[in-house]
Amino acid sequence: MFVIFGYSGHRETVADTEKKFCPHCQTERQFFLTHRYNAYHVFFLPIFSTDRVFHNACSHCGHGDELTMAQAQALIGRPPVSWLSRFGWSIPFIFIGGWWLALTAVFQLAKLLR
Repeated sequence: MFVIFGYSGHRETVADTEKKFCPHCQTERQFFLTHRYNAYHVFFLPIFSTDRVFHNACSHCGHGDELTMAQAQALIGRPPVSWLSRFGWSIPFIFIGGWWLALTAVFQLAKLLR
């Protein structure tokens, strides 16, 4: 049996944030919130993500400010990252794996007590 494990970089545009002056373009432009992260996966199912970075970037040149998750949430009024992007499939895998280990232990104990 073999396991396909890997990672990939993702970039998502989360929302349009505001129209403000861009110091790089020297004009007033629309800004948007982007989210970059690396997702580690097994058999193409994302397990967990790391290296989360948020940017409030100009729609024309892409220059902007780096934000924390709390600042991004305050800017758009909701969590900037979906549940699956934050946790991947790690929670269901841990839950199923825990049940599998518990059932295996119960059956092994039942065999010993017979």
